[in-house]
Amino acid sequence: MKTTKKIRKQTAIVVAVASLGVAALTGCTSSTPAPQRTVLTMKSASAYYAGTACKVNAADIAFTAALDVARQSTSQMGPDLDNLKAAALAYEKASRAAIDRLDDPKVVWPTSIRKSILVLRDESLGELPVLKAMAAAEQMSDAAAASYDFPDTAKAIAAVQHIRSTLGLQSDASNACAATGPSPAATPAAPATGMLIEGTGYTFRVPEGWTVPKDAPKADAFAISAKADANGVFDTVNVLPGPANSDALDEIEKNAVSYLEQVTGAKQVTVRQRVKIADVESVHISSLRTKNGVSEWDEQYSVEHSGTTHITTFAFSSAEPQAVREALAESVLATWAWS
Repeated sequence: MKTTKKIRKQTAIVVAVASLGVAALTGCTSSTPAPQRTVLTMKSASAYYAGTACKVNAADIAFTAALDVARQSTSQMGPDLDNLKAAALAYEKASRAAIDRLDDPKVVWPTSIRKSILVLRDESLGELPVLKAMAAAEQMSDAAAASYDFPDTAKAIAAVQHIRSTLGLQSDASNACAATGPSPAATPAAPATGMLIEGTGYTFRVPEGWTVPKDAPKADAFAISAKADANGVFDTVNVLPGPANSDALDEIEKNAVSYLEQVTGAKQVTVRQRVKIADVESVHISSLRTKNGVSEWDEQYSVEHSGTTHITTFAFSSAEPQAVREALAESVLATWAWS
């Protein structure tokens, strides 16, 4: 049987994605509303897959380093063990968080990689009990550290190679992270194909089934999803025009965060990667707001064009994963056109 060290060497190649590969193919019961599914294109699947891998990859690197140090230690207790336990716990949490993010019935992977995604899911789930046991260890010699055995990775390695090759990603898992920071990216989601919404100086399409209700809130443009989710919350999009803003984008982001936190009381306000909307750079900010006891996520995109700032806000249930929210929002923004 392979030693744990050899297994860890192999696992390091795939763990950034092996811990993430989940494609939920189960349906809903008759009592549960059918979710609105986001079908990933090859491009959006590539960004979705690589971007989710970042934290897991970092956690694996830290864990592998801590494991190597623990194996060289002659003490069964102390800083080396504490460091290993912390690294194992962080790795376990990162893996679970990634699985939760991707194991969503609203996300549909391209058929060409779906089976490989399931192989990685199984590999990832198999590692969790081992990591949990290591995180809970009270003492551990170098021999004990080496005795923890991880699942064989042969199938997972093959699955990773297939997925990364199919999605056009580099074979080195250390490059699995999608670009972050202020640099804009073109919206990667498949364009929405629903009804055309006409605003003042722009148009866009919404997902299939979305409508403009007769009692729509006052906005330059507004649309709502066809069905509520299991919690009775509808997804919505609205656009509000405003005066032009001459501030640099990083200053706009900074001021927006301050406003959302201090004025509206929003929580978990996060500046996301900028995107291009019809070739114009837009800032993107996520926030969690609560009103009348109901919490909802907002994905807000602000872009300036022809002397007007257009603030487009997508609202979702608080249970909606970040990746799903972004995929839906950016499928709409991918259809944006100036008129």
